[in-house]
Amino acid sequence: MKNDDYWINFWKEHSKNSKNKDSQTQVLRTLNKKPIDKNEWDQILQFVLFYMNIKKHDIVLDLFGGNGLFASEIAKICKRVDVVDISKNY
Repeated sequence: MKNDDYWINFWKEHSKNSKNKDSQTQVLRTLNKKPIDKNEWDQILQFVLFYMNIKKHDIVLDLFGGNGLFASEIAKICKRVDVVDISKNY
């Protein structure tokens, strides 16, 4: 395997193995291999949204959007979110 393919193969394999798991585990947002709790997720989300300062007419590009955890929340407050990800499963 070429070194360039490491992350492509890693995420392809991980997406197969985590497809039926909770959304935090799917994107490896875990603490001690357990999904973070709702309160911690809400704090992270609010922190990110505060610093992004998104307005209702903005169009946002989400690179490496994974399962859409952030994109689904960002879409509630802007005009549109375009998500790009290597995985075809989402």
